[in-house]
Amino acid sequence: MNRMKKSASGAVLIFVLGMLMILSLLVTAFLQNLHQDLQAHSYLEVNSPLRNTAYNVLEAVRCSVEQQLTLGKDFHEAAALAEKRLQLPSSVHVQIHLEDESGKIPLHGSDEKQLTNLFRLFADTWDARMLAKQYQQWLQKKPIPSRLIDLPNKPLAAESSPKSSNPSEDGQSAQKKGNPSQIFFPNALNDYLQLQEIEKFQTIFFDKKGKPNRQWKRLTQSTSLPFYGYRININSVSPDVLTVLSKTFFLNVEAIAHYLGLQSHATEKQFYSHVDQIQQLGHGKFPSSSEKTEKEQPYSYKKLLTTKPHLLQIRIVAFEGKRSFTIQSLWAVMDHAKPKKKKRSEPSKQEAVLKLVELKENE
Repeated sequence: MNRMKKSASGAVLIFVLGMLMILSLLVTAFLQNLHQDLQAHSYLEVNSPLRNTAYNVLEAVRCSVEQQLTLGKDFHEAAALAEKRLQLPSSVHVQIHLEDESGKIPLHGSDEKQLTNLFRLFADTWDARMLAKQYQQWLQKKPIPSRLIDLPNKPLAAESSPKSSNPSEDGQSAQKKGNPSQIFFPNALNDYLQLQEIEKFQTIFFDKKGKPNRQWKRLTQSTSLPFYGYRININSVSPDVLTVLSKTFFLNVEAIAHYLGLQSHATEKQFYSHVDQIQQLGHGKFPSSSEKTEKEQPYSYKKLLTTKPHLLQIRIVAFEGKRSFTIQSLWAVMDHAKPKKKKRSEPSKQEAVLKLVELKENE
C-alpha cells in the first residue's frame, strides 16, 4: 500500500511539475511578446515625427532635383535649394546628401581591363591585375546574389556594357522569366566589407585588425555597387574616376578637371552639354569611326561616356537631440526628363523625372 501511495504521489508530482513548466513557458513567451510590442510601440511613438520630417525633406529634395533636371540646370544645387525652402522645427536638424552614382566606376559590368585600370589607383600594374583577377574569381564562386536595380524597359547588360572577359558575367544579363524589364545578377558584390574575403584585398584595403583603411574609403567613393548601366556621367566624375577614364581614352585630365571645377581652389564649374564637346574644346581626342572598326574599338566613347545622370542617391539624416533617423534612396533618372511639346487639345500631364528603385531606413 505504501508503495502504491508513493508511486501515485510521484505521478501527481511529475504532472504538477510538468504543468508548472508549461505555464512558465507560456508566461515567458507572453512577457517576451508584450515586451517586444511595447518596444515597437515606443519606437514608433518616439520616432514617428522624426521619420515624417525625414520623408518630407526627401520629397522636397526630389521635387527640387526634378525641377532642376527639367529646366536643364545643375541638379547638384537641388539639395541647397530644398534646404532653403524647408521649414523645420527648431529642435530638428537635417543633413542632405545628394550624389550621382552614374559618375562613378560601376563594379558590376566592368571587365578585367577596366578593373585593372581602377585598381591601378591603389597598386602598381602587376598588383592591379592580380586584384582584378582575384575579384573576378571570387565573384564566380560567390553564392550571394546581388540586389536588383530595375531600370524600366532597358536591357542594360546587353546594350550598355562592353563584352566582358569575365566568365561570371555571361549569365548576369539573363532576365527574369515573365518580366523582361528586370535584370538579375547572380554573383555580385553587395557590401564593400565583403572584399575582406579576398586575400589580395585584405592587405591593401584593410588594416591588420581587419578594419577598412583610407584606401577602402577611396575605393567606395570612386565606384558604385548598384548596376544601372555602364555609361559614366563625365560631368559628375571625381579626380580618381577621371584618372581611370584617362587610361582608356586620350583625355586631358588637367583641362577637364579645370573645366569641371574639380580642383580644391576652383571657383567656377562648367558642364559638358554633350560628349563630343570634350574633343571640340581640346580636352581630349576620341578616335573617329573611320580610324577603327567596331571590333577594333570595343571602348567606344559614346557607349561608355555620357553627360547626363541616370542614377542618383539621396540620403537624408534627421537629428533631434540624441535620436536620429536615416533614409537612403536610389532614383533612376527617366529618359523623358525634358517636357514634351503637346497639342493644345491634349491635357497637360506632369510625368515623373525620377523613379524610386531602392529605399532603406535606419541602416
